[in-house]
Amino acid sequence: MVLIDEQDFLTKCPDTNLDTFGKMNKELKDTYLAIYMKYSELFNKYLYHKMGLDEFDNRIGNSNLSFLPVGENEMDLYQYLSHDISRFFYIRNNYYIERLSNDEQEFLVEKFLKSNSDLDKEAIAFLESTYRKVIYENVADNENIYNINFGPNSESFFAPNNSLVLGFRYDEFNTQGKTDEQWDDNYNKQLEYINNIMNEAEDKLSKKLGIPVVIIKYDQFSIKKRIIYRHKNFS
Repeated sequence: MVLIDEQDFLTKCPDTNLDTFGKMNKELKDTYLAIYMKYSELFNKYLYHKMGLDEFDNRIGNSNLSFLPVGENEMDLYQYLSHDISRFFYIRNNYYIERLSNDEQEFLVEKFLKSNSDLDKEAIAFLESTYRKVIYENVADNENIYNINFGPNSESFFAPNNSLVLGFRYDEFNTQGKTDEQWDDNYNKQLEYINNIMNEAEDKLSKKLGIPVVIIKYDQFSIKKRIIYRHKNFS
């Protein structure tokens, strides 16, 4: 299981429940983060292995277009939470685990304490009954659907607040020894390939999950790196 700490958690965006988290004592924060990490681990496995995200991740990696994963020290919170499972795609939603019932939270606590990472029938049923409420961004204290910001203030980073948002990122400016002309040609081919893959993945995953799926391409200029904590809004 990928581990994060409080400073990692505070880099999340949107950050609608940071006031609630900030009022917790250390013990409650530790429990919250433990449940958060366990939910992330299970949901990542569910999407990757059960819903077929692995197909698209593998197609990127196995193409002949020289895609390289981003190094761990260059990742944001979200990609870091997924990096042990997926090389290029990652879940960009927050997990509002405070919306889980006491029994549902106990389910995660028990799995955390037992270091149980199995995606068994019970875990799948748990995820399928909870993920819609856990990832929903309740920005207006109602059940209305809004387009909200999952990054810099640009149209490219907006998605419906009831959607599964996936990030896509790779080390796109690594020349890998290519000449400028070779790199430009390969980069243009990469962008066309990515666009096709993202459109196909959005369509297939949204049909399987029954909710909107939006994939957003990120780069080093549109994320908050987890190893540098700067609590400020995107400009």
